[in-house]
Order: sequence, then structure tokens, then C-alpha cells
Amino acid sequence: MAEQTGQIPGRHRRIHFITGRLAESALRAVLAELAPKVPFHYTVQVMPITVAALMTTRWVAARLDVPPETDLVLLPGYCQGELDAVQAKAKTRVERGPRDLRDLPEYFGQSTAPSGYGHFEIRILAEINHAPQLTLQEVLAWAEHYRASGADLIDLGCDPDGPWAKVGDYVRALRDAGYRVSIDSMDPREIAPAVEAGAELVLSVNSSNRHAAPDWGCEVVVIPDRLDQWQQMGGDDRVSGCTQCPCSAGPDSGTDRMRHCREPAALCPNAPAIPGHSHADGHR
Repeated sequence: MAEQTGQIPGRHRRIHFITGRLAESALRAVLAELAPKVPFHYTVQVMPITVAALMTTRWVAARLDVPPETDLVLLPGYCQGELDAVQAKAKTRVERGPRDLRDLPEYFGQSTAPSGYGHFEIRILAEINHAPQLTLQEVLAWAEHYRASGADLIDLGCDPDGPWAKVGDYVRALRDAGYRVSIDSMDPREIAPAVEAGAELVLSVNSSNRHAAPDWGCEVVVIPDRLDQWQQMGGDDRVSGCTQCPCSAGPDSGTDRMRHCREPAALCPNAPAIPGHSHADGHR
């Protein structure tokens, strides 16, 4: 059933938004701020599907419940199919909205210019997947492509059947060409020569290779062995050089050079953490 979620005094347009369970909370938050500005009344119908992008117009039409006096039914932008099927059921105008609900303000003619984010610092890491399977010239070509696209670090993604004998040569060649390099491997036999050749970041460290990490002398990304069990890191589970959080490590712990805390930033504000990285590879 449709649920009324916003009221604005006066006769404004009444818009019925269609969404899935996953996007419901985000959509309601956007509409609560947007509706008074446009303005419009709105209702939200959450369809029995997790991902709204998987809906089709015929599927929506079979489940549509439009409140009286609705002026517009707005479907998710990714909803596939002819609008006629929905319009016949809705008995009113039907449109597709933007593909990203964060673009709804612009869709309704509102400014989306940010008021200012304050100071921030971010590094973009682009991974070259299956680097051991590529020639050096191919790796250099991908590196140039990613740098031109905005990447700050070139991440060499290793294969699980390593070790990669030429990893040091590839890292050294990238460094000689002016690239900042990270190494994506769990194998100390690959990580050590990569770091020695100039890699400045290691993805990733857990209990399987933690013993070797202090010798690398560079930043690392620490991950748990299992997502549901942080204590797999061993010992007292302190892995950061931070001194103001539960994961702080003393100077004698042997882990003070592991500067990337596995705790969320909110719990560890003093650790310069990397919040995540994207597989920006253009090949498989």
C-alpha cells in the first residue's frame, strides 16, 4: 500500500514515488528536504523487491497503488519497459526519474551545487588486475591511462598462484616513469621485493602475513581474517600507531609502522585510514 509521508499546506502537485526496499530510506531522506523547496506533496510506495533497478513497468503496473488526486507517478530511472502499462493503471501522468535518486533535486529544478565540504584529502587508487599476466609495456600503458583519468596511485594486482618473480622489475619501471605504486598481494614473497623497489602501500595485511609487515617500512591496509571476527589479528589486536583509540600500539609492539587502522574512522580519528578502494581496472 502507498504510504503518505509528506504534507505541504496548499494545493501543490501530488507525486507518487516508486522505489524498492534498499533505496527506501535514502529516498525518504531526499524527499523530506526536497518537497518543501519545490514544493509538492508526496507519497512513497515501496515495492516488494530489494533493488529498484530490477523493476519493469509491467511488474510495477501489476502492483501499483496510486492515491487519489495524484498528479504524477515517478518511476526509478532504471525501470525498463513502456510507460503505457503503468499509465493505464495509474490513470495519471507517469515519468521516469533520474537513475540516481541523489539527482532528484536537479530533476525538479533545484540547485545541486555543494555549499562546501571543508578541507579534505583523498588519494585515488587504480588497480591493474592480473598484472603478472601482462607485459611491462601493457602495464605501463594501463598506468598512463589511469593517471590521465585521475589516479594518484597505480596498484599492481597480483594473482593467487604467485609469487610473481618480476614484481620488483615492474614496480621499479613504474617508479622510474614517475608513478606512485601500491602492491595488492597477501604473499610476503611478492610484497617484500615490491616495497624494496618503491611500492609505498600494501594491500593487504592479516594474521597470515602480519609477522612480516613491520619489516616493510611502508603503509599497509589491515583487514580481518573473517568479517565477523576482528580478533583473528592475534595478540591484543592492536594494529595502529594511533594512541587515542582501542587499537593503539605501543613502541614495542612491532606494529607501530602499520599506519592504517582497521577500525572505522569514527572510532579511530587519529589514524590516517584509507576508507576503501575501487577496482578501476578496464580489463579482465
